[in-house]
Amino acid sequence: MPINSQIFTAPDGLPSILDNSLNGLPQDIRRIIPTPEAVAGEPIQYNDANTVVLLHGEGTNGSTTITDSAAGGSFSWTASGNAQVSTAVAKFGDASLLFDGNGDWVQSTGFNMSSIADSNWTIDFWLYPTAYDDGSSPRTGGIIGGTTGSANTWYIRLTNDLGNIGFTGIESGTVWGFGSPSGVFPLNEWTHYAIVRDADLGLYTHYANGINIGTLISAVNIEVASTTTIGKFSNNSAPQAIFYYEGYIDEVRISNIARYASNFTPQTIPYGTAPS
Repeated sequence: MPINSQIFTAPDGLPSILDNSLNGLPQDIRRIIPTPEAVAGEPIQYNDANTVVLLHGEGTNGSTTITDSAAGGSFSWTASGNAQVSTAVAKFGDASLLFDGNGDWVQSTGFNMSSIADSNWTIDFWLYPTAYDDGSSPRTGGIIGGTTGSANTWYIRLTNDLGNIGFTGIESGTVWGFGSPSGVFPLNEWTHYAIVRDADLGLYTHYANGINIGTLISAVNIEVASTTTIGKFSNNSAPQAIFYYEGYIDEVRISNIARYASNFTPQTIPYGTAPS
C-alpha cells in the first residue's frame, strides 16, 4: 500500500483504500474485494450460468412485478391474487415476496422442472412463515411446486403446525418423498431451505439452515412438464387439495447443479454477479 494511503470501511461495509498522495480525490479510492473464503468460511456463491431461476424479491412495496435475475435462465413470472413485493420484512436488500395464504401465488410462464429433471439440481430459498396449516379452509403451507394433474405433481410444503417441511413427488401415480423433524421452520423468523438431487446416486437431501434434515434414495424424478408455482401447490383433484403459503419468501434460486453435498453455512449475502 502506498505510504500516503489509509484503509477505511466504506458505507457499504467493504474495506477500501484512500490514496492521499493525490489529494484524496474520489477516483483514488480503491476497493478491497473480499476473497470467497472471507464469507462464512466458505466460497461465495454467485448468480452463475448454472442458476436457472433467481428471484431476489426486490422492488417497490406492493409491486406485482416479479423479476427473474438468473444468469442461466431469466424467465417471466406473473403474480396472482394478492401476491406482491413487500418492504415490511426482508432477508436481503429492501424487500421480499409476500403471500397472505388466501389465493396468492407467483407462476412462471416458461420454466418447469422437467427441463433439468434428469440432471443434478438444487432448489433453495429463505422462508419466513407467519402461519402454519391448521386444517381449516383455505389450507396453507404450499411453498413451491408444479402439477399436470393428480398423477403428476411435485411440491414443497410446511406439512403441519409443528414447523415440519416436506418434499413430495408423484410421477405417473407413484408417490415418493420425505419430511423433516419438527420445529425446523419456526414462525416469524428467517430459515434457509435447500433440497439437492445427486443424479448419479439417485440421492435427495434437504437442509434447514445448512443442516441435513433428511435424505431419500429414489430412481424417480420430477418429470412434471408444467410451469412452476411459488406460494401454492395443487394436485388438481379437488378444491381442498390446494394449499397456499402464508408469509414471506426471499432469494428463491433453482440451479441445474448440486450446490451442496454436506452440511454448510448459508451465505449472508444475496447471490450477486461475480466480480470480473
